[in-house]
Amino acid sequence: MGIWKVGTNAKITVETRAMLEEFAAKEHRSLGNLCFVLLTWATEQLQKAGTIERLLGKRVPIPKQGLQRNKPWNAESIK
Repeated sequence: MGIWKVGTNAKITVETRAMLEEFAAKEHRSLGNLCFVLLTWATEQLQKAGTIERLLGKRVPIPKQGLQRNKPWNAESIK
């Protein structure tokens, strides 16, 4: 199987990036390596849970900002 390097983009806040960089420095890892570990772990947890709602246990709200384009168009929302 192996590991492939794949370029990805993710929207995160400046504060989140700073926090991740701090954790990476404490762990003597690169930011990319820390994100690889976290993404791998999160993927395994999501696979076990089956859905994001079950994974989060509905304790943490799922961000709604930026998802408006996925909703059906509504003429009243433009007014």
